[in-house]
Amino acid sequence: MSDLGVAGKLLEYGLTEPESRVYVYLAKRGSTPAGEIAKALNLQRGQTYNILKALQEKGVVETVASKPTKFSAIPLRKALDILIQAHRQRQHLMESIRPELLSAWESTLLEETEEEEEERFQFLKGVDSIYRKATEIVGTGKSRISLIGSELALYHADRFGTIDLMKKISRKNVDVKVLAEITPRIQEIVSHMGKISTKSFQDYPPPHFLIVDEKQIIFLTKPLESVDPKEAGAVWTNSPMLIRTMQHLFENMWSSSRSVPGIITFESEQREASSKMRSQAFRSIQDELARHYAGLGFDVKKDYEMAGDSGAEHVFSLALFRDDEKPILIDVESSEQAVTSVRVIEFFAKGLDLKGRVADTALVVKPSLDKDAQKLAKFYQTRFVELGLKKYPYGALIPAFRGRSSGG
Repeated sequence: MSDLGVAGKLLEYGLTEPESRVYVYLAKRGSTPAGEIAKALNLQRGQTYNILKALQEKGVVETVASKPTKFSAIPLRKALDILIQAHRQRQHLMESIRPELLSAWESTLLEETEEEEEERFQFLKGVDSIYRKATEIVGTGKSRISLIGSELALYHADRFGTIDLMKKISRKNVDVKVLAEITPRIQEIVSHMGKISTKSFQDYPPPHFLIVDEKQIIFLTKPLESVDPKEAGAVWTNSPMLIRTMQHLFENMWSSSRSVPGIITFESEQREASSKMRSQAFRSIQDELARHYAGLGFDVKKDYEMAGDSGAEHVFSLALFRDDEKPILIDVESSEQAVTSVRVIEFFAKGLDLKGRVADTALVVKPSLDKDAQKLAKFYQTRFVELGLKKYPYGALIPAFRGRSSGG
């Protein structure tokens, strides 16, 4: 084997390429001054001294007392034994400090995550995708799980195994609460909830969201009853602001709801009447806005559909077009009482999925947003206009599209 071949093999023993060349040269040449080594191997003099120092520290080169100082390589057989032993010592040291290093690293990552975790959003399309994610985050639950949903939402949660997993977790002293629209269809599901605390409510249309340990939330962007299962849309996020607001809403609804048993059902006539009244109020506002903006030169489209980046189709009450500009999208929400945070989040989620593809968005509500909803809308810079209880001068809406500040 050539000198170059031997030098190449020494790389496997922990020597660098220049160190291997110098060692082989000394092993063949014998005691040699640093200057001659540098000249023979075409190295800089300072670099050569650094290499010799490293080889001495590794125990394979020795200094010969002479003038000028010379350097000598120990025999290859002995040098290999020394290098192997050094490798074994390094390996033993690495193994001994491995647990401490991993523990320190994981602690650092945990601290960074707690201090610097960014808000993240994930759009989910289709009932299958939504409830797979719901089951996934329920499985991480350690302290508290809060679920609120309609009859159909609870039915799917049971069908996809989310309820079964919540029952298992509730046996581990995790506080699991479910607020549901209890009807005969799901009464059997509720009766087998085990240790899960369950209450019934009559808000219609009901919100639907799942919060786990106040760290993760999934919320629907539209009621399941109003869409094809494949077109159902939801958003997962770790946003502290959204989670705190929705947990607060849940606790308020929980305190004012009735315990199960004592099943409450909607009378179909009552539900249809309530829905019809909201629909009439919504259409009245939508038509008034459409006429107003058409008179200002906008091409106005009602119930406008637009696909988001997630693939979900989002419907807006109005879309305003002018020339070749991006559209302005408006949602109208009419209610007998102040509009809650749920509607603000639904609107925010739709806008987020269309980010960069629209000129502006605005949420028009009648009569108003409640305090939590206002706070949330302003925090996330969601533009909103409150119509109040009286007839509103719709022309006042136009300035809202000339700036970026939120407000009514």
